[in-house]
Amino acid sequence: MAAISALVWLSLPVSAHPGTASSLHHYDHLISQAPNDPEPYMDRALLLIESGRLDAAARDLQTVDHIAPALNTGYLRGLLALRGNEPAVAVEHFNHFLAEYPTDSRSHEARARAFLALNEKPSALDDLVNAVRYRNTADPGLVMETARLAHELDQLPLGLQLIDEAMASAGLVPQLQLAAVDMLVHDAQHDKALARLQELIDQPGDNPEWQIRKAELLLAMDNPVEAAVQLDEAETEIETRKPTPWREHSLADIAKLRAVIATCAGRQSCPATTPK
Repeated sequence: MAAISALVWLSLPVSAHPGTASSLHHYDHLISQAPNDPEPYMDRALLLIESGRLDAAARDLQTVDHIAPALNTGYLRGLLALRGNEPAVAVEHFNHFLAEYPTDSRSHEARARAFLALNEKPSALDDLVNAVRYRNTADPGLVMETARLAHELDQLPLGLQLIDEAMASAGLVPQLQLAAVDMLVHDAQHDKALARLQELIDQPGDNPEWQIRKAELLLAMDNPVEAAVQLDEAETEIETRKPTPWREHSLADIAKLRAVIATCAGRQSCPATTPK
């Protein structure tokens, strides 16, 4: 019975309530109605951990161990240890939980946080990759974090693969594609970066910021003539927009890049400058 309860609890998110106080009152009520049901204790423990009330959360987990000793509380105990600045202890608890539930995405992500706190980045990357791939739907923020860590650890192909896998199901996500562009530019793979950036530009709707990025990239590729064309197109679009800080900042970026282009005349190469 305890194992079934654990599986049910894993599959359901914590019930949404307007605030911590009302949520705690909700769980207090559930516990008063069914004091031997471990699930409200676990839900309340998670809420207490998230709100920093670690001692109270630990008491709830002790109660769960008493009324349902077969229930695996390793995930919550791992969160409790991580929040208490005990990442090594957290890893042990997450290990225990994942031994029983090896495809639980949130546990892999949480253990990755513990590994990062221990500066064990390769292990963190392994867990983040699992967290990404075991999720039912792509989380762009998690995908980007994982891809960037892969890049940091000299595993750019893995990072790009994760981005492409996410976009295969979610469609072309600008923030993911731009992350891929940034990583490729960092590794001086300008042709591949340009191809990905062009995919964004070719999407319906005008986004002059991407054209400015393309101009910057073309400068890095010693193509100031085409860069100037992109800046002209971006400026034409931006000038149709209402005056906003974004508009003024973008026009300033264009002016800076044009100043760089002006220095390219008669030179064999053109210095690339990122607008600030």
